[in-house]
Order: sequence, then C-alpha cells, then structure tokens
Amino acid sequence: MLESWVNRAQNAISKTFGKEATPYVLASIAVGGVALIAIPLLSPKQKSKGNAPPMIPYVIPFVGSLLDFGLRPIDFLIESYSKYGDCFSFVMFGRNMTYVMGPDGNNFFFNAKLADVSAEDAYASLTIPVFGKEVVYDVENSILMEQKRMVKDALTTNAFKLYIPMFVEETMDYVKRWKTEGSIDVFIAMSELTIMTASRTLMGKEIRSKLDESVAALYHDLDGGFQPINFLFEWLPLPQYYARDAAQRKLNGIFKDIVVARRAKPETTNSDVLQAIMDSTYKTGEKMSDNAIANFMIAILMAGQHTSSTTTTWTLLYIASDPQLQKALLEEQSRVLTGKPDTPASQLPPLTYDHIKNLNLLEMTIKETLRLRPPIFQIMRTVLRDVEYKGYIIPKGHTICSSPAVSQLDPEKYPDPLKFDPTRHLEAAPSGEWKLTNFDIAEKSARSHYLPFGAGRHRCIGEGFAYMQIKSIISMLIRTYELELPLNPDGTRKFPKQDFTSLIVMPEKPTMLLYKKRTA
Repeated sequence: MLESWVNRAQNAISKTFGKEATPYVLASIAVGGVALIAIPLLSPKQKSKGNAPPMIPYVIPFVGSLLDFGLRPIDFLIESYSKYGDCFSFVMFGRNMTYVMGPDGNNFFFNAKLADVSAEDAYASLTIPVFGKEVVYDVENSILMEQKRMVKDALTTNAFKLYIPMFVEETMDYVKRWKTEGSIDVFIAMSELTIMTASRTLMGKEIRSKLDESVAALYHDLDGGFQPINFLFEWLPLPQYYARDAAQRKLNGIFKDIVVARRAKPETTNSDVLQAIMDSTYKTGEKMSDNAIANFMIAILMAGQHTSSTTTTWTLLYIASDPQLQKALLEEQSRVLTGKPDTPASQLPPLTYDHIKNLNLLEMTIKETLRLRPPIFQIMRTVLRDVEYKGYIIPKGHTICSSPAVSQLDPEKYPDPLKFDPTRHLEAAPSGEWKLTNFDIAEKSARSHYLPFGAGRHRCIGEGFAYMQIKSIISMLIRTYELELPLNPDGTRKFPKQDFTSLIVMPEKPTMLLYKKRTA
C-alpha cells in the first residue's frame, strides 16, 4: 500500500511540477513531514473559525490535496464544484487554496479590489525571473496599467491592416522547408512561427532579423520558467532555472541593443509597438528606461508566444481531426475572398484585414478551441485582507483562484460540453459582445462562463492581435495543405492529451500532424 502511494505521489508530482523537480519536491515533503511532527502549527488546519469556505478533507498534512489536483486538475475542480458549491478550499503543499467558481465566482475574482487581493504577490516569483525587473508584476499596479495602455494604444485597426501581409509572408516563408507530403511536430512549428510573426509585427524589421529560429530555443528556456514549482520552490538549483536566467539575459541584451540603436538614429518610419512604447511616457512625464523597455518586449512576446502558439496548435489539431470542418473552412475562405465557394486554393487572392474579419467559421473554430483547451486553466491572487464571498470569509493569506476553464465546461450552458462544436458561437456580434446559441453570454463581462482572455483590469490586451495572427496563420496553412492526425495502432487517430506540468496547458508531446500539399 505504501509503495502504491509513493508511486502515485511521484506521478502526481511529476505531472504537477515536472520530472526534474520531482526529487526536490519529494525531499521537501519529507522535510515538511518531520517538521510537522515537531511543530504542528506549520500545517494549515482542516477546521477554520467563522464562516470559512468548506475545506476539502485531506489525510496527509502539508501535502493536502496535491495528489488529486496534480493528477487531474480540471476533473478535481469540477467534482469539488459539484460537491461543495462555487466556493471551497483545499490544502496543497502547505498553502490554503480557495476557489470561487462559475460566473459569480469569475465576477467576484476579476473585479476584486486591489486592497483585497494582489496579482503581484501571487505571480512575482514566476514572472520577475522571466520578464525581468521594472515591468509587469515587479511594479505597482498603477504602473502596470500605464504600461498596458502604451501597448493597447499601438494595437489599432490601421496597425492590424499592416500586419496581415506580414503574417502571410512569414507563414509561407516558414513552410517552404516542408516537403510535398510528410509529418511535423505541429507544436514546435507553431512555437517558431508565432515568435517570427509576433517579432516581425510588434518589434520591427531589425528585431525580426535578430530573431531567427535559434531564438525559439531561448523562448523554450523562458517557457520552462512558467511551471507550478516556481510558486513554491523558486530557490531550488534546478537546471531549468539556470537556463531560464541565461535566456533572459541574452534576450534582454538583444532587445536593448535595438533600443539603443533606435535612440541613436531615430527614424520616422518605425510604426511598431516597440517605437510606440519608446515614444510613450508615464503620467509623470517620464519615459521607460532602456532596460525596462527591453524587459517589457520580452513580456509582450512571451505573453503572446506561449498562448498563441498553444491555441494555434490545438486549433489545427481539431481541424485535422474533422475533414468536413476542414472542407468548410476552405470553402468559407474561397467565398469570402472570391464570392464563390469552389475557387481552387492555388487561385485564391492574398489575404487582407477585411478578409480575415469576415472568416466567421474560422473565428468560431478558434473560440470553441479556447473553450475546450484554454492555454491558462486557472488564475490566482493573494488575499491581502479577509474578504467575503456569498457569506463565506476568505482569510488573509489564502491564495484565491478562478478557473474559467471549468465554467466553460458547464453542461447547463454548453450541452454535451466535451464535444467540439464551433456552431455554439453562431450568434457573434461585431461589437465583441456576443452570445452562445440560446444563451446570453457577454464575452467582455466578468460575470460570464466564457473568459479565455480573462476580465477586469488584468484582461488580456492582445486579444485582437491574437485573433488576427492565428486566423492568418491557419488560413494560409489550410489553403496550402490537407491536414490529418496520425494513426494509433488500433486505427484511431492520435489526438494528444493535455499537459498540465506547465502553467500553459499544452498538448502532450510529441504533437505530430500529417500534411499533404494541395494540388489545386
């Protein structure tokens, strides 16, 4: 029995924190267990005073619900939501985690007061080593809001119109290396391609020239810093930490060199996000330092790269798994670009911003992918002072969490919730406020089941850019290639499971996709 538990623990820890960290985490559990024998107060109590949220029972102090959550986080949260309601707590590695669920929980979480909860305290140990100092969660919230405003002001419709041809060119240049027929690891390919398209459009030509495919490895090393273990063991001597730090220094130097060169020889032709940030000022009239600009560029590219590449990959996997959907998407592209549903793919004209805007089935396909496979399945804040939710008191020091990934699987709002069905999103409106078929779901309200881009002050400002980028890449791929999933030994198609070892929920590797160049 003990051997079975140890094996289960190793599996859970490996899935939660990664294989390389497993020995360190097991050692920490052992040390924590000894400490708990000597100092019982080190373990959070299962019984709380006052009207606290229900605490999920656990057997092993300090470890708490680590095993169940680590092995199957989404199922664990769904089951807990069903059993305990939309507010509950559990212990995980010595921390009290309190979840607020469903549309009410989402609204409470995303609109919580700055005096009550802190994203900075929750994420600093994760983001500062990756992004660097002077930006994002290394600064006060008011400064972060100004930094986000600088980026948002640059992501205009006119900018998007310039970006579409760049997305197309980068995509077609990238696939020149592909054969007439073959297989690729689609996650690796989309990781490289999203770096190239984002750097070309957001940073400008000189930065794109420095960001060749070798930089994808640097981004991979930075992505390695986005792991759950960072929240608990930022001090461990892990190889991925050293790789992360080296990659951060190198990328900071690349971006800083460009910033310095632009300051030395200003050009009026630079209309990218980098130039907009260089020209912007805080409310005080001060500009960002060169170091802060370089780090903010890393933050922007990281935020876009690891979420966009994952979403693009999942979307292509769903498209490849459904030949009829693939055919319908190509017909839609033909109809939007030429007015006819059967124009040969090789004769389709170049994509434009207006074309991309009107590819509604493709947009619904991406939305449905984000419903079933959101890159981020939970968001966290540190509770700074006791807060009340529906009569429950969530104590200071708890980590409060929201999981729109769970509310997006609510069977009452989404019949047959695990089925991939883009037509759920038929009633889209140009305003961005849209509703799912038969259900009013305001996309931009925090009181919603569907929040793949978050809500409130921390809502993702790159949503519009992400849709333009992903739709452009996928449009060019499906007009150029037929796609399908590889076969399992039993004849079924291989559709990868979700990998929860990183904070970005990627497909399990390898993520293979078969392609064949279209002949007409």
